[in-house]
Amino acid sequence: TSTATSTLGVSSAGNPTVPGFFQQRLVLAGPVSQPQQFNMSKPGAQFNFDVSQIIQADDAIQSTLVSGQLNTIQSMVAQPQGLIMLTDRQAWLLNGGAAGSGISPINIIANAQSFNGAGGPLPIVATNNIIYVQAKGSIVRDMAFSIYTSVYSGVDISAIASHLFYNFTLSEWAWAEEPFKLLWAVRNDGALLTLTYLKEQEFIAWSHSDTNGAFTSVASVVEATATAGNIDAIYFVVQRQVNGNTVQYIERLAERAFPNGLASAWCVDAGLAYTGAATLSFTGAQHLAGMQVVGIATTDTGTTAAITPLTVSTTGTFTLPAPASPATGYTYVLIGLAFTAQVQTLALDLGDPTLQGKVKKINSADVRVSETLGLSIGSDFSHLVAMKDLVVG
Repeated sequence: TSTATSTLGVSSAGNPTVPGFFQQRLVLAGPVSQPQQFNMSKPGAQFNFDVSQIIQADDAIQSTLVSGQLNTIQSMVAQPQGLIMLTDRQAWLLNGGAAGSGISPINIIANAQSFNGAGGPLPIVATNNIIYVQAKGSIVRDMAFSIYTSVYSGVDISAIASHLFYNFTLSEWAWAEEPFKLLWAVRNDGALLTLTYLKEQEFIAWSHSDTNGAFTSVASVVEATATAGNIDAIYFVVQRQVNGNTVQYIERLAERAFPNGLASAWCVDAGLAYTGAATLSFTGAQHLAGMQVVGIATTDTGTTAAITPLTVSTTGTFTLPAPASPATGYTYVLIGLAFTAQVQTLALDLGDPTLQGKVKKINSADVRVSETLGLSIGSDFSHLVAMKDLVVG
């Protein structure tokens, strides 16, 4: 018989903090006491970290990023050219010495790619672009392989909306590729940022959303829907003050699909719908107890109209006024918290010579929208007038 002795590291060394997979190897990187170190298992044997007396190409790998400064490994992304290892100081490309080549204990190369550093939530891969938050948590960058320089490089894609990021950080985000190529990010103050990212069309745009409460978490789940096909459905955890209590709700973002026009609109927060026999009184809205809500209602004669603001009772009940005869009640009712969608254009300028700083008179404005009603327009949000709705059949 034979015996063996195994010596474990001291507990203060800590466990690896960044896991991943690359070329059929389990990669465990960034142990607490060695933040630049990474360990790779044998290929095809993710829990085998054995090495031979004479090193073989399929042995496990232990290595360290070597730099003039401490690089704490934050995340890893497998790419065709190799393994991108993002640290708080630099981005590194690991491969066997050439783009796409296999790595081994005998042949492994780590080359620095960019020097911005990464942190925050895990990076997102959109097509062949890596989107990540810089180390200080308030700048978003993308990164892709350049055939011209043979390195991974990118740009600051948050600079076009820097007012949404200055003095804030991003805590979580999720990527919804279908149907609109949207990245949803939770900001540390509870606001929600949305990035439309279609790099091949050079289309990058940011917007922000707030609610009666605060967004605390976000996730994307692939789902099959009746109105929009297979999509990446977005779920939020939202913290609200309801009926004197602090609560957290899991809420799903509704699809922008309106097969029945206004009757299909779901344009409220924390919404709840009723479908059934015609009635005027409703129960089951305890999640909105004591709160003012709005919504839409469809009568038993098929007429749909907006619900004027009303307050839900502390027990979750409410009553709607009787509709005009011959209708007797409502067969469909949707209520929820109101929000106002707003958009502000950039300062008007027609080129050289500049018009900025000069008084301008705008006689008319045309706005092209889709599935939208009830618009108002003005010089600022305090001076709005209603626009005429033109519905094209």
